Amino acid sequence: MSKMIIKCISKGAKNLAQDLQKKYHYDYEFDLVVGETFLVYAMLNVNRWCKYLIDNGLCYPNSYPAGLFEVIDPKISKY
Repeated sequence: MSKMIIKCISKGAKNLAQDLQKKYHYDYEFDLVVGETFLVYAMLNVNRWCKYLIDNGLCYPNSYPAGLFEVIDPKISKY
């Protein structure tokens, strides 16, 4: 089965594109661990910004800005 895998390269909003920084406080940090890899459940387009839906170990999957990740395996699930 094809799976898209991403790796967290930053957890700080200050590392996002400037237009997206306006949505978050500059010092905001997401509940992520830099270097950790994730399976992408879905790619979302929210107000012109790409977000990944992932399970980061919290109670349920959450969406995070794509700028916090690098793509390790670009395969997209056929399902």
